[in-house]
Amino acid sequence: MRLLLVSLLSALPLALGGVAAPYPAYPGPEKPAAETALFSYKGAGGMGLTPRTWVYKVDGETRAQFRSGVLPFGYNKTHSVGGFALALLPGEHSVEIVLNDRKGPMTKVAARIEAQRIHLRVAAGGRYRFSHDGFAITIAAEAPASAGSPVFSVEEVPPYAEPPETAPHATLTYTHAGKADIDPYVLRVDDQVTAAAGGIDGVNYALPVFKSFSAGKGALTLRLAPGPHHLEWMALGDRVIDGLIQHTTVNLEAGRKYQLQIDKTEIKGSVLSTATLRLVEY
Repeated sequence: MRLLLVSLLSALPLALGGVAAPYPAYPGPEKPAAETALFSYKGAGGMGLTPRTWVYKVDGETRAQFRSGVLPFGYNKTHSVGGFALALLPGEHSVEIVLNDRKGPMTKVAARIEAQRIHLRVAAGGRYRFSHDGFAITIAAEAPASAGSPVFSVEEVPPYAEPPETAPHATLTYTHAGKADIDPYVLRVDDQVTAAAGGIDGVNYALPVFKSFSAGKGALTLRLAPGPHHLEWMALGDRVIDGLIQHTTVNLEAGRKYQLQIDKTEIKGSVLSTATLRLVEY
């Protein structure tokens, strides 16, 4: 992981070069600022690359591309730790944010991690500021002056519950291969999160703290009900800092054991441009 940290730190000065325009978190061509709303957070400040807030999804979608100056696992900007600036179309939106109670910039473990989904109504030309006191979220309208308090609500992203061992189920596993330098980390199952605090040993000091079904080197043993399941995962390794969320649907049969494998990876520099997850029965 030392190579990973060195790569991240060497890229940081580039991210510090300037404040980028708000990220257009909507489909289609980019619109003028007057036709969109700004939802932003300046971040907690300090040093390090592990924010206490991490925007994971906007309107149910994970980030589809990587840009310099943005944490590659979501929508947060590297130059303001945990900060983000999203341009939204007028109307109703949901923004999923992962909060943690990490103490200090280089601490490896957060004792508590929560994935919360914000439902927010915004108006064209409006500016809305996110803040939080621990795990209590507040959103204030900065403009227009007549906007008053914005309409929003917050709910926890539901945790995934494994079927009991006595119920019909399939088993999903991943075991780090001796020569593998890229491993898959499962973050969501059917848009549900792990109820455990999570975290990846030896990695959290350099990366966003998040809930993960996977342990170090992507190790995984998970029971799932028979049928189709949607997995959200990312690939990490000593030479990879991209980690954009990948989406894979698997169809499992009761009583079977399946192993995850990464196939068809392409790396350009330290950015993973292509990764495919396949299922092997054993």
